[in-house]
Amino acid sequence: MSHVEQTTMFSVPLFKVKMEQWNILKELIVSIIGDSSYFVDYGNHQTDYSYDHQGEHSKPYNSYSVPIWDLIRPQLSKVFEDLGLPVSSDFIPSMWSQKYHKGSHHSIHHHGPKGYSCVLYVKFNPEVHQGTRFLAPFNNFVNGDILWYIPEVEEGDLIIFPSSILHESPSQPVDEERMILSFNFH
Repeated sequence: MSHVEQTTMFSVPLFKVKMEQWNILKELIVSIIGDSSYFVDYGNHQTDYSYDHQGEHSKPYNSYSVPIWDLIRPQLSKVFEDLGLPVSSDFIPSMWSQKYHKGSHHSIHHHGPKGYSCVLYVKFNPEVHQGTRFLAPFNNFVNGDILWYIPEVEEGDLIIFPSSILHESPSQPVDEERMILSFNFH
């Protein structure tokens, strides 16, 4: 009888961090993001992402005496160090926020060919909202079907994933607001 050895050629990591003292942190983050005049309604979702990258650092996230990054960085330092992403104390990533309501979604996209991307679920009800949906970089080996992965997340979870992985925010089934905060490390 032949001996068969199996090994895994590739794996795609996804890290999840539960933010400590979430109720206090959420209140601060929501107050900083607010109903900023930076939000633009694209029909399928609202975002304060600047597609031309002009004014990215003038958003309220970084103009307050305590930017959002200063609030969450202490809980992420060890994770980023383990990923080989040493973050200096004066570094502030470019962040953006997105809001979703009934019927809104964000189509399949990626955040570039290298580095890691992060999504913090600021307003999220797991009973009615879905987490970010990821498209595998290959199809099912047996039948060719597309492979999807949706991590189980709840409010206050931050996920970290390779920026090159295609992902989307599926259409929201209810009007209860879903809000995320995103940023990249390239």
